[in-house]
Amino acid sequence: MTKQEVAPRDGDKRFVQLERELRANEDRWDAVLANPFMGITVLDKNQYFITTNSTFQAMVGYTEDELKKNHSSGYYARKRARNQPNPF
Repeated sequence: MTKQEVAPRDGDKRFVQLERELRANEDRWDAVLANPFMGITVLDKNQYFITTNSTFQAMVGYTEDELKKNHSSGYYARKRARNQPNPF
């Protein structure tokens, strides 16, 4: 995720406040993706990878660039049958 630089307009306090909130949200998002205990992916509306964290990449054995070329369906467990017990 890239952080965009935005020049505040003179006297626009609301704009400056929104920019601060955006930066805080970006920092939180970066912290979530950096989670070393959970594989995390972001998919587009067609279920293709937008981004993945390093934990997910290690789990599946592919780089983020390689994953972005593939559909996500090949990397997630298929839905369990109704009569199949939950293994957890």
